[in-house]
Amino acid sequence: RTVRKIAVVAAIAMLAVACASQKEPAAKVISDAEASLSVLREQGEKYAPQALKVVEDSIASMKSNLEKGDYAAILARGPEMTKELVALKDAADAGKAELDAAVVKAKEDWTAYSTALPQTVESIQRRIDSLGKARRLPVGLDKAGLEDAKSSLETLKSDWTEAGAA
Repeated sequence: RTVRKIAVVAAIAMLAVACASQKEPAAKVISDAEASLSVLREQGEKYAPQALKVVEDSIASMKSNLEKGDYAAILARGPEMTKELVALKDAADAGKAELDAAVVKAKEDWTAYSTALPQTVESIQRRIDSLGKARRLPVGLDKAGLEDAKSSLETLKSDWTEAGAA
């Protein structure tokens, strides 16, 4: 009977030691994941919010398991957490590369527009000037229409000047 009590106490002690021995590694998995996330968070927010949410949810789940004492679940989740962090980094890098490519394209487009639009505006200005000097306006255009065209052209020039300054 005494031997049985000692065996039960020893089993409980071994279980406590086993749980305690898993607690530290489980807590380390969570702290390592949080440290990695802190490095990736800013890029993740900007370029990969969905992947960021997956990682945040996983860390929250692991913390919940830590509170419940389910250390084995945390340790089993560690390799998947690593994959999720790598996926977050890859998604953020891809999102940044996509944005950078869009900026380059926008700059190229701007260069083309900044060359073509002034020539078009100049051509429109010449046509409006010639219509203003004409004795008779073409069919379908009256003085009010010509004045609207002049006003619209001045607005276009003003907007273009503002866009070029931006």
